[in-house]
Amino acid sequence: MIVSKRKKNRSVPSPSPKTKRIPQQLEPKSEIIFDFSYPNWVKSCSSKGKGFTNYLKDDNMYAEYITKILNQLIPKITREWSPQKNSDHQFRHCHEIPENDEAFSKYKVAIEELHGIDVEQLSLWQFGFIGPLRLICNFSGNRIFPLLIDYHHLGYSSEKYNQKDYKKYSFCPIEKYL
Repeated sequence: MIVSKRKKNRSVPSPSPKTKRIPQQLEPKSEIIFDFSYPNWVKSCSSKGKGFTNYLKDDNMYAEYITKILNQLIPKITREWSPQKNSDHQFRHCHEIPENDEAFSKYKVAIEELHGIDVEQLSLWQFGFIGPLRLICNFSGNRIFPLLIDYHHLGYSSEKYNQKDYKKYSFCPIEKYL
């Protein structure tokens, strides 16, 4: 029986110590951080006297809207938005809500119901792009705290968005899934 010695294959290069295969993390252009400290920001509520509701038709409607918020709105705000860009056409639906505004009083009632906090001491902002969907938040320093979702653009009266009978909607994701 003949046993041969194995020869080392010299054609296979050994890895260089300089080679780094760790992917680089993309750094956001802005310093904006979303802080989800308020757990009821996706909960639905209805303010009878104010004409505001953020109940949904069904879980399909919720899936569509929450996907847009988590995969489009929040990443774009985190990467590209800053308060100085407010006049930018791309971010025209991202702005502070003045206390004397019709929407402020509607959102105030809803936020107090959802979180039990005094809105007067907060800086309320709306964030949205195309369509009726608006994320209502407290903006403090570089942190954005989502407080509620205005799925139907009912904070502001609008012939364009406020035509459906939203009073019939009764789906709340928190009540359904938690």
